[in-house]
Amino acid sequence: MFNDNDLKKILISGKIVAEKELELYLEEAKKRNQDLEDYLIAQKIANQEQIYQAAANFFNLPFIGLKNETIRKDILFLIPEAIAVTHKIIAFDKNDSQLKIATINPHDLEIFEFLAKKT
Repeated sequence: MFNDNDLKKILISGKIVAEKELELYLEEAKKRNQDLEDYLIAQKIANQEQIYQAAANFFNLPFIGLKNETIRKDILFLIPEAIAVTHKIIAFDKNDSQLKIATINPHDLEIFEFLAKKT
């Protein structure tokens, strides 16, 4: 999940929602006591994949949809559950020199450094 300010930048740069409309959606989300992301998804203005694809483009990172992927247990358990839940991160593939991870927060550099040392 993104904070509302980051999400606004992502949605505008991805041309998912116009800036004027986005302000109206943000006001309505606040009235309903919802995060902007939850509001947009609930109202079918954008779906989760569209939002996260736009975020990947915004941060110049690859997007991977893991919904239909099978992840081997030995790879999945490389990141302890408590850390995975706290940092919203998951290992999904590994080879001799790389551990591939998916995360919601590409700014969490500390966790990337921790994983590089641990694995």
